[in-house]
Amino acid sequence: MNDEDLISDAAAKRPQLGGHNDSRERRDYVRLTLKFLGFLAIIALLYYPVGMFLVHDINDDVELGYDVNDGESHAVAMAAALITRETDENRWTANDPFFLPGAVLDNMPNFQQGIMYALSRFAIEMSDQIGRVRGSSQVDDDLDSAAGRLKFPGDDLVF
Repeated sequence: MNDEDLISDAAAKRPQLGGHNDSRERRDYVRLTLKFLGFLAIIALLYYPVGMFLVHDINDDVELGYDVNDGESHAVAMAAALITRETDENRWTANDPFFLPGAVLDNMPNFQQGIMYALSRFAIEMSDQIGRVRGSSQVDDDLDSAAGRLKFPGDDLVF
């Protein structure tokens, strides 16, 4: 066998581009890619609306139960119960990053932040009115700390 025979045999065995099978395989690949991209588009379009529907839950139950021992303040116990309800029992949506559906909500985060703002004002008033032993004395340290922490913005991301 000489070199010319080897070259002609290799050329005969090489698949030809643009043949019938190659174009059909390419069409199938493009069709499969388009179906996958369409599926991703549907998922992306449904992610926020469905997620918002599942996350949105304003707990405005006025029959909030709380325990008060003898000698304790009902107002302070109610404030503590509201803080526990909005931060531990319910999901805090005001702090959601942009890729979570809760970030697009407005009513639930505003409700939660409004409750925290009202409780911060309550803590400030308590420290001004009854948190001092005498009119010009220093404010109770725990009450001052609580008032300061309730003033912290609820939509700042903390990592």
